[in-house]
Amino acid sequence: MVKTTPFRVFIVENDQYYNEYLAYHIGLNPDLEIFRYQNPKEALSNIHIQPHIITMNINPLHEDGELVIKKIKEADPDIHVILISNPDSIPTAVDLLRLDIYDYVVKDNYTTDRLWNTINHICESIKLKNQIEDLQLQAGHSFNLEKIASESHCMRKLVPQIVRATKTAFPVLITGEKGSGKSWLAKAIHLESGRKRNQFITINAGDLDGNEASNLLFGQDVTLKEGLVIHKNGKIEEAINGTLFIEDFHLLPNAVKENLLKHLFSQFSGPSRKFKDVNGARIILSSSLSSDNLYKKEYISKEFYLFIHPHRIHLPLLRKRKKDIALVAKQFIEDYAIEKHQALKILSPDACEKLINHDYAGNFSELKDVIRRAMELSGTIMIGPEDISFSGTPTNKGFMTEKKTLREFTNSIIQYYLDSNNGDVVITSEQLDIGKSTIYKLIAEKQIRLKKQKKSLTRKYLIE
Repeated sequence: MVKTTPFRVFIVENDQYYNEYLAYHIGLNPDLEIFRYQNPKEALSNIHIQPHIITMNINPLHEDGELVIKKIKEADPDIHVILISNPDSIPTAVDLLRLDIYDYVVKDNYTTDRLWNTINHICESIKLKNQIEDLQLQAGHSFNLEKIASESHCMRKLVPQIVRATKTAFPVLITGEKGSGKSWLAKAIHLESGRKRNQFITINAGDLDGNEASNLLFGQDVTLKEGLVIHKNGKIEEAINGTLFIEDFHLLPNAVKENLLKHLFSQFSGPSRKFKDVNGARIILSSSLSSDNLYKKEYISKEFYLFIHPHRIHLPLLRKRKKDIALVAKQFIEDYAIEKHQALKILSPDACEKLINHDYAGNFSELKDVIRRAMELSGTIMIGPEDISFSGTPTNKGFMTEKKTLREFTNSIIQYYLDSNNGDVVITSEQLDIGKSTIYKLIAEKQIRLKKQKKSLTRKYLIE
């Protein structure tokens, strides 16, 4: 999937005023995250932030310019370095170009314009590189619809719906509990459709506020210092001929959801709803709530409900698909081996039985974590039951034999689901049919705890 993370830019400039001046103008690009430093030493001490671009004034570098650039490239050879020089420092800048400098810009009245264009070119090249890497990774994965059908009856019933979704450009709503495989199915629909050679872009609505969500989806107009207005494409425009997958779309602000509905309506014409915007982005939505609950709880309007309800796919829980667990586990083993460039491993019969007998409150996400740990722990080509661990979650037998009060049992259940949902209070309250305020009260009283979520630096491809 294409990254939506902002591009990080280090500005290294000893002149405080000019430092702020560059940060202001470069920062007009909403895709950039700006970090300002007074000297190269400060920038190098923060290189762990992993900037994509570093702009540096070569004047304060003097004799150490070559050493600084070598340290940057040693830390990450993919960092794009742009030198800014006074006219009398051009020979020095040209000499440093041999160290794989991306470009140099002369400090004059047009510096910010040149920087703007150069940085935009770098960002576009990074996006293109990420797209190529994504396509190469996709080539190593199989998204055969027969594998989706697998062995379970509840999944086989979904195959006709999934096949129809691959043959049309109509938007699709995929529902199911967190970790039930919604993002995996969205990717499968994309790769089985005629759009598979184009972009598959994912955004998570839960990470966005009102203005950010609108700008990210529909784009925005940016005014440059000369008064020139340019349009910054949104994800709907970037996904032309491809697919835009919006996770947890119900968390979008209501105004953004209404604009999204207008956009979806505009793609179709006539009573038969024939798709007319053949080059437009195909939209796939996901939610942990069913379409009926989305409407009942007023996350979507009646018009949105009537529009999307006929084109919904509801994924069953993994614990209701026992016959699929071994097949999905084997797929995760293959994915891990491809990602880590390792040899494939085999599940022993006893390991398969241990996986099948576990109830997965965390659904696919939990099974994926279990398999990744097993791949790391197993010292041979065979994964045995001793390599399978379930993060200390209580088994049914152990849970029922513990001596606790009713309140303690209740708190344990809430804690268990809260941990399985990575601390997501909203989803936990919906699963257990209790109020969010009840969970927050228990947290405040320290009867349950909210674990800090760990941010993964690895990409999420198949399972949310």
